[in-house]
Amino acid sequence: MEKFSIERKDVGRVIGKAGRIKKLIEKELEVKISVTKAGNITLIGQPMQTYLAMNVISALVFGFSVEDALQLKSHDYALEIISVKDFAKSKARQKEIKGRLIGTSGRVKETIQQLGDVGISVHNNKIAILGKVEDVAMARNVVQALLKGAKHARIYKWLEHKSRRFRGKSS
Repeated sequence: MEKFSIERKDVGRVIGKAGRIKKLIEKELEVKISVTKAGNITLIGQPMQTYLAMNVISALVFGFSVEDALQLKSHDYALEIISVKDFAKSKARQKEIKGRLIGTSGRVKETIQQLGDVGISVHNNKIAILGKVEDVAMARNVVQALLKGAKHARIYKWLEHKSRRFRGKSS
């Protein structure tokens, strides 16, 4: 059994319309999920299944679709969460570096998602990356470099090179 909490405003993302999402997770991961209106969650099932359910729920809270979140059932997929607070202490600096990651009209984030073949979500002061394990590792390095102040052009060039090289080997 695992217990944890999410914000009250995110409860609907976990339950879904008429309980559809909660039921789907329970069926797909063979767990029993209890969610209170306050955001307290209890998972009952085999340890590995409850661990996977926690990851799926975390992905949902970050705004990923249930279909994308359920990819975490496979050991080939991962969810990486990065705290912006690890890179900036003041709220003003945190806002600034999140802006560097998102970019004008979301273009920076979109470029990283496309070249890295991952999903990225920014929620409060955390950044979530969802995708295949090796793609998440590459995207994590890119995100961390941007948060540390690396120039966008340099990051794009590095990401294109790594993406081409990696995709070339797997074909």
